[in-house]
Amino acid sequence: MTMRTLFVALLLNTLMIFGASMTDTIISVAAYGAKGDGITDDGPAIQRALAAVSSNGGNARIVFEKKTYRIGKLSNGTLLDLRSLHDVRIDGNGAVFLNDPNNNLVALSRCTNVSVGGFTLECDPLSFSQGTIIAVNADEGTFDVELHRGYLNWAEALREKRIAGVSIGMIMQSDAPLRKKTPNAGDFVRLESSVTTAAGMVRVTLPETQRKQLIDTAPGDRFVVTFYYGGQGANFSMISCLSCEFHDITVYSAKFGMTFAVSKSLDRAVLRRIVIKRKPGTDRLLATPKDGMHCKENRVGPLIEDCWFEGLLDDSINVSVCPYWVKEIIDERTVMANAGPPLVGDRIMAYNPGREDLGYYRVVAVEPYQKPGKRSLWQKITFDKPVVDFDIQPSDNDFPGGPEKLKCTGLYNLDACGSGYIVRNCTFKEQRRFAILGRPSGTIENNLMESTGGSAMHLGNEIGSFYEGPMPQNLVIRGNTVRNVLSHAIVVFSSTMLREPLAHTILIESNSIESLYGNALRVSCASNVRITGNRITVNEKTPLDAAAVHLDNCRAVSMDANGITDPRTVGAAVTGSDTREQDMRKGENKFTLAGGTSAFALEPDPPAGLIMPKKPRYLAVQGSGLEEIPFAKSPYRQVFTFRGSVTRGSESVAAYEVHPPFAKEITSGSLFFGDRFDVADETALRFYAAKMNAQGDGVIVKLAFRASESERWKEVFSQKITEETWRQFEVDITPWQEKTVFYRFEVNSGANTAFDNAVVGGVQKLRK
Repeated sequence: MTMRTLFVALLLNTLMIFGASMTDTIISVAAYGAKGDGITDDGPAIQRALAAVSSNGGNARIVFEKKTYRIGKLSNGTLLDLRSLHDVRIDGNGAVFLNDPNNNLVALSRCTNVSVGGFTLECDPLSFSQGTIIAVNADEGTFDVELHRGYLNWAEALREKRIAGVSIGMIMQSDAPLRKKTPNAGDFVRLESSVTTAAGMVRVTLPETQRKQLIDTAPGDRFVVTFYYGGQGANFSMISCLSCEFHDITVYSAKFGMTFAVSKSLDRAVLRRIVIKRKPGTDRLLATPKDGMHCKENRVGPLIEDCWFEGLLDDSINVSVCPYWVKEIIDERTVMANAGPPLVGDRIMAYNPGREDLGYYRVVAVEPYQKPGKRSLWQKITFDKPVVDFDIQPSDNDFPGGPEKLKCTGLYNLDACGSGYIVRNCTFKEQRRFAILGRPSGTIENNLMESTGGSAMHLGNEIGSFYEGPMPQNLVIRGNTVRNVLSHAIVVFSSTMLREPLAHTILIESNSIESLYGNALRVSCASNVRITGNRITVNEKTPLDAAAVHLDNCRAVSMDANGITDPRTVGAAVTGSDTREQDMRKGENKFTLAGGTSAFALEPDPPAGLIMPKKPRYLAVQGSGLEEIPFAKSPYRQVFTFRGSVTRGSESVAAYEVHPPFAKEITSGSLFFGDRFDVADETALRFYAAKMNAQGDGVIVKLAFRASESERWKEVFSQKITEETWRQFEVDITPWQEKTVFYRFEVNSGANTAFDNAVVGGVQKLRK
């Protein structure tokens, strides 16, 4: 570069800097009448200052002083409502906002290059109340609460209509803020009624379905309840913005709603040096009644760094997207969906929880459609290729969740799911649920997580409720410290009712974990997982059935350079269910274990040459005293246990474990698993059985098939199995064009004194 070129570059840079400063108008809220005395309602004055900025399209800096600004109830519901503005900076300079809990504080919509920070938020009055439980009647479903001094009697407030309603309550340990009584206790309770019994005393009645939560509740436990004052939305929100940031904000108390909500961002939103915590010097049990940072449908995942989370009644961070549900198939490439809109070129994963990943598509056209009687727009979406095997969601329920959608096809927008989020250098303290609830790919590094009521990291898609997704693929968990959590410390998984390992490419590296309850690491339905350089210390309080590391239905796992210390006498430090020796590569790891504890306990490899089966699409239960259930209603447990009816359950990847019922309760009964495949050119089938456990009189395992749903069973194999070793069976067949093959587990009609169980799976087609 010549001297002339360098001079011109420096001159242009200087002109740009001075040009920016000359057009950057400084607007002081004091100039518009804001007092900052903590008494005057400064809301109208602050909104006049914002109006001056809005009239110019932005390009200004709004300046507060280090004072206390009281904000009364606003007619528009939001103090700083910035819409389609650019180049705006809001400098709090240490200001404190005493906000009416009906109001949102800051809302950014379609803004560019906006920075908001430098202040503290408090709600006055608080959006929660609290007290100490002094009496419990579990049979009646009631408990009495002595209110802490200065906190609202919500029973009277409801009667006098000073609050719009009660949300949820939580019963917590007497000596640990926001910690459930036991790990298996419910996360919260819903209140059926509340009445004042004496001055400062409220009697709470729970619905009958929740009264079992009072079994372990005792006088001295604490209770916190949240309520609505009205108003919608988050305390701070950012929607469809570009290059925007929240920074240096402290939240001591928030209104009911998300604390920070970031959605539809066009690039990486930044949340830096955000502090959410109970106000020092107070006895408050709570800081915010909902999520700390709720991040949905973002084109790029947010950067969250140097933040502090404490006293939350829900997740600290949630990064996810909900699916568009397919409402109608218009032609072979076009569907109608009830959300969006996606953009042309977006990558879509079509997914049905009751089956497996249905494939990936590109959007080539989007057309809005206003269905009569619906407030929200539907979208007519055309893909780059024909859709395959989509199941429509026919009801009028457009809400993202609901159990009826277990059989429906959801469309996950992979270009608007928050993929690539970064959470680093943050501290997570006592709170009710998960520190990080992450669905897509991301990086979680150098964080401290301790004393959370749920897992420090709960990373995977969810089915059955909100269906938040997608599943993690390309995930890095590095350099974090996790201590004293009331659940599994780090959980990574993909959730499908057919247990396909759809999570993949997971790196769990150089983390320090001291687990209190559950596994330190728990990975389920994932492949290409590397666990390296972690330090895990299990203590005596950890339940004996929780190994340090548990791998459920995992493929291509490597473990190396890890150190695991476990003083308990348990089966193994690393356990696996449907994770086999052939799926694991073991490097050099250091184990410090009690006597009788082995390093690894994985599933044995199946017989050589045996093909692992696909998951069945059919599940039925038949027999005296048994009810038939759709497969889609049994997604959650690995072992079926039933006595006259079937509890919720799920199959493993390559085999199915079944505990038949007591024969003394039913005379006979069968459980069927089926899968459809073509055996037109085969003359025999081979399958295998393993892990027989004949505590009673054995399990009759049968193999049957039929050519169509309307035909009867054709049984080709039947044998009682009682051994505990791998066994292989071959069955001659008569070729049909297409068959549905069933495994059938049948209770013997003799006296069965205990549960029998068997694992059976792996059909291989043979030509003799």
